[in-house]
Amino acid sequence: DYASSRLLRLGLPHNKLGRHAWDSFAKILQSPRCPLILDLSFNPLGSHSLSPSAIEALKSPSRCEMLCLRQCHLNVESITAIVAALESEGSRLQQVDLGGNGDDEKSEMDFLFNRARLATLKNTERAFEGIQQ
Repeated sequence: DYASSRLLRLGLPHNKLGRHAWDSFAKILQSPRCPLILDLSFNPLGSHSLSPSAIEALKSPSRCEMLCLRQCHLNVESITAIVAALESEGSRLQQVDLGGNGDDEKSEMDFLFNRARLATLKNTERAFEGIQQ
């Protein structure tokens, strides 16, 4: 039965998903049946800005713990929005793979990747504290 399904991993790498996939991505994250791992790697999600619904979905509590966006042609603006969403109190993402994006702005991307690592570590600590209580 679809309503009670518990999909653990949804892998959609190399599917030529374009920048218009962000709204669908947001709906997946906001679904109570969201997979624990969502892999959108190697899709040309583009250098366009993230949709507002995708940013809100990243900020809100979700069942998703790992998001893979490796080599999705994301620019600094998009990565900055993702990292800011990770740093919000609502995010539960514990792992985010942003590798292979924004190669033209390497120093700024390194800074953003470090912020993402810190944010996901904080989210992992919050999740662990919730389990202990």
